[in-house]
Formats: sequence, C-alpha cells, structure tokens
Amino acid sequence: ARDRVAAATAQALREEAERVEAERAAKVRAIEAYAALVRTRDPRAAARWYYLDDHGARQGPFEPSKMRGWFLDGHLAPDLRVAPTFDDGGRLPEPEDHETIEGTFDAPLNTSAFRTERKPEPLDEPPAPAPKRKRDDDDDEPAKTGDWLKDSLARQKKGIHSLRHDRHSGPAMLFDSHEA
Repeated sequence: ARDRVAAATAQALREEAERVEAERAAKVRAIEAYAALVRTRDPRAAARWYYLDDHGARQGPFEPSKMRGWFLDGHLAPDLRVAPTFDDGGRLPEPEDHETIEGTFDAPLNTSAFRTERKPEPLDEPPAPAPKRKRDDDDDEPAKTGDWLKDSLARQKKGIHSLRHDRHSGPAMLFDSHEA
C-alpha cells in the first residue's frame, strides 16, 4: 500500500511539474508574440493613441478603449489621422507619423479599429527557498527511526516539544479565572 501511495504521489508531482512548465512555456510564447507586435509597430500592441484635430494639433494620449468607444459612437471619422505609441519607450508621434483610421486598421473598421492585444503579465520568478533554521538544541534531538510515534515519544522524553506553552504567555483569557 505504501508503494502505491508513493507511486501516486510521485505521479501527481510529475503531472504538476509538467502543468507548471506548460503554463510557463505558454506565457513565454505570449510575451514573445507581444514583443514581436511592438517591434513591428503593429497597432494591436499600441499602449496609447494620438490624433490630429481640425487645426493640426496633436491630441492625446488616449487609451485604446477610449478611442474605440469614441469611434464606435461616431465621434471619430474614418478619415481622422491617428498615430499609436508603444510601451517600449518610443517617441511621441510627429504629424507625418499620423495615418487615417481607414489606413491604419483592416476592414471592417467596427470590428478592428483600436482593438488591442492585451499585454501579457511578466514571468514570475520562482520564490527563493526559505533559509533553513537550525535549532540551538539540534544536537539533543534523538535519532529518527521512521516511526512517527516512537520519534514523538523520544522527543517528549528528551523534553523537545513542537509546542511550548507557558502559563504566563498568551492571552489572559486562556489562563486566568474569571470567577467573581
């Protein structure tokens, strides 16, 4: 029975490690795909948008969701000149960098204009293992036999307990009498 439990535990640990590695690989692929969109200045990776108003003045920056809402509500004409900026520390767009909404996005505009790819979350670094603490009285600890009951009794005989309670430590309600 112990061998079956050990085999099942080992199998579960292998499956969990495979799942974690598959999730990590998918995250890496998503980060690489998004970085490729930014490198090619694809509008789907734009972090902010600017537009040129009727007087040729640059307006912005605006979130893609706000620009999309304005476009769908009819506040932005398809011939309005817009330019994206990206999260890679790029420069502000110059007037010659602006292009019409029709020229920037694929048709139909109602489904493609100002739609963005969500920036993937950065990879989480695995937490550093907690440093192991060595007890001062480790030398006094009895040798482990593998039988938890015998080990526990041996520790108790040596006076090594996992829980040490003192009448004077802890909340008063646990130790003091409340009789009048």
